[in-house]
Amino acid sequence: MTDNKNTEIEEVEGGKKKRKKKFHWIKLFKDFFLRRKIRRLKAKENGYALIVRYLELLLASVETDGIIQLYGGFETVEEEIAFTLDEEDYIDDLVEDLKLYEKLELIEYEEDEEGRTRLILIEFSTMVGQGESTKRVQEHREKKK
Repeated sequence: MTDNKNTEIEEVEGGKKKRKKKFHWIKLFKDFFLRRKIRRLKAKENGYALIVRYLELLLASVETDGIIQLYGGFETVEEEIAFTLDEEDYIDDLVEDLKLYEKLELIEYEEDEEGRTRLILIEFSTMVGQGESTKRVQEHREKKK
């Protein structure tokens, strides 16, 4: 799935090639803010903050296909997620937000083979992709090889 959302761009500066940059992205459906779960978030007192934090989680997991691997070293899972999102000042809010995301089945936790916790963004797989022209170019390049 990683190949579907990576776009490499090679920069040329003064005739010299620089390293390739990889861009990862998610796509939001036109009706994203009208979807039932998102409307439930929006209806809360801090609804837009809830949505932005959810989008931050999605973006934090874009390189790992919707998974945020937690490595420990923090008192709680929530503290590590707050650190990952650079939201340490809002840990209390984040704890409540994560409970709500879990209740709405936007996220779930699971343990990996080594017993470490992973945060899974359940709907992530529906939010990745690339434009049709990018797909055509990639297919054309593959045929050339």
